[in-house]
Amino acid sequence: MTSRLARGFFHRDISLTETEKVLQENVVGSFLVRPSRTKADTYVLSVRRATGEIAHIRIKRTNEGFDICEKQECFPTLYDMIDHYRQNIGELQEKNIELNNPILAQMPTFEKYYHGPISHSQVVSILNKCYRMGSFLVRDSETSPGDYVICVKTPDYIANIKIKYFS
Repeated sequence: MTSRLARGFFHRDISLTETEKVLQENVVGSFLVRPSRTKADTYVLSVRRATGEIAHIRIKRTNEGFDICEKQECFPTLYDMIDHYRQNIGELQEKNIELNNPILAQMPTFEKYYHGPISHSQVVSILNKCYRMGSFLVRDSETSPGDYVICVKTPDYIANIKIKYFS
């Protein structure tokens, strides 16, 4: 599973030009994911190849999850998909793309309540250590990249409320 830090590869507000500039300044295998500016429910995985070129691979969000448009396999979260392709080198496009170096997005805030791209199981672990009902944190959504989830401890469970991000 990808470490918490490495999960910060999603950039919600980066242009194609900025993406290519950032990747050209980094090593082969550097990558990031961003929303498509032209197609709804679509994201783009951008990777610096060994040739120095930048590959842009479309990721489609469906009711079942996320898939690379040319592949049949579907993943429940964007993070699961990236984990899969990081561990299974050579499965992306022409089999010569490696995802080695995530380009981390700037955190939107450094407030104590914001935990970034952590999983639901990590949320449960953190909030179960809190004794006060109403304790909360905010994390990135796993199923809707670019959105947030506020997680609140109640007497019986952890409530998750999605916060939609509009730029």
